[in-house]
Amino acid sequence: MQQPQPSHAHEASRKLLGSAALILWGAISPSSRTDEAALNDWWTNEHLPERLRLPGFRRARRYRGLLAPPPSTLTATTCSVAMGGSLPEQRGSEDGSKGKDNGEREGGDGDGYGDESESVYLAVYEVDNVTDLCSEEYMQKLEEPTERTAWFMPRLAGMRRSACGVVESMDGGVGGLAGAGGEEGGGGGRVVGLMAFWMPLSRSSSTGEQTAQRSEDASGLFSSIGDAVFPSGVEGSSKTKEGSPGLEITALHIAQEDEAITQAGSSTKSYHGVRFSGQRQRAAGEAEQNRNEKRCIVLVEFDLRPPLEPLACMAGVMDSLRGRVEREGGREVKWWGFEWICGMRREDVIAG
Repeated sequence: MQQPQPSHAHEASRKLLGSAALILWGAISPSSRTDEAALNDWWTNEHLPERLRLPGFRRARRYRGLLAPPPSTLTATTCSVAMGGSLPEQRGSEDGSKGKDNGEREGGDGDGYGDESESVYLAVYEVDNVTDLCSEEYMQKLEEPTERTAWFMPRLAGMRRSACGVVESMDGGVGGLAGAGGEEGGGGGRVVGLMAFWMPLSRSSSTGEQTAQRSEDASGLFSSIGDAVFPSGVEGSSKTKEGSPGLEITALHIAQEDEAITQAGSSTKSYHGVRFSGQRQRAAGEAEQNRNEKRCIVLVEFDLRPPLEPLACMAGVMDSLRGRVEREGGREVKWWGFEWICGMRREDVIAG
């Protein structure tokens, strides 16, 4: 059978396909001595096609963390930011200048990604419905991992994995889902800012008022995020960051985790040995609060042209968004930056 080829072609729309997505990211620790060439071969050429053959899976994309560029691509400009501690959780100034590692770590879950030599990876799987992420066919694959899946999956230290319903997917109106410069090493590139936080479903202290306010509060926060990225919530008009004429915000995706479906998949044999992050054991007194909040993930897609440095450019946008989420009551708000590796559609696999 012919090997399916990852797509680098432009697409008509940047909206996510389907109403749900599986989003996972984690770091490869240097101490694990993982063969990253072999890992990338497995992930792109075995794992993505396997998943896209399952019912409901529409498209998969892979990204590499903007932590430290490959040695052959390092320049004075990229080194000053990538090696300066601005990942994993960047806190840049409002004008988009270089941020600093804020030193925040979630208690005991080891999600720091603090070593500049670590490689961080992100994968986004777009599916028709969130129930496709707990279907009989998918769960069977998770319980019967291939040899390479069982080997490489635990190498992603501090993995975060969320099965999500897509709340909003907005198209900025330019480009497509592939790298802006086409093949790797081309004249441009695609970068993505990922923000994760706990979203309050109600800010009322009265039990009788909580249920009625949940929908209104959630809708207000999502609307606020959309307005921050695309003013007035208008799609089809990409936003260019002031002072950065080569940077365009081209898409926004907001997703909310389904905790039960996430846990069902994360408890299978495919993830034996994986140390998950962000799934902490909370004190008994926090139980009521937990019922009134959900994990939310925001993906902001950017196009930029050299010689702009991705992290420095996106810092102003992501930190401004972070501030807005925190003002709306979001907790433990953190963001990461990633660059495009490849993408693949279901049709690419079926045709192959």
